[in-house]
Amino acid sequence: MLAERKTQVEALLPAIERFSATTGAKTKILCGDFNDDPDSPALCKVVDRAAGFHDTYAEYHGSDPGLTWALQNPYVDPAGSNRDQRIDYIFTSGDLRTVDCSVVFDGKRLDLASDHFGVFCNLEFR
Repeated sequence: MLAERKTQVEALLPAIERFSATTGAKTKILCGDFNDDPDSPALCKVVDRAAGFHDTYAEYHGSDPGLTWALQNPYVDPAGSNRDQRIDYIFTSGDLRTVDCSVVFDGKRLDLASDHFGVFCNLEFR
């Protein structure tokens, strides 16, 4: 599974670059459910200097885990994973600065809505 995710990211990043080259986009936002830990080989490729993306949650919160998949969530199927994880991300590149980034829809900040908690990010141009 780890090798498959890395292969997917290796296809995703060049596709983003090709699209950006045709549109002239210098600032990019990549977000979604990556089903992987922040230090996985796939996500390390996303935040590699060559890709130019930054993990907004880690950039704003440092070592706070920012769990988005938690066994305490009643919508989580416990057969899916046996541990809490951060698997949902917002990555940015270019002239964007993270003003705030939070885990939401966690029952504390907004009601539960899914088996994943959400990630909310307030960005501004530098």
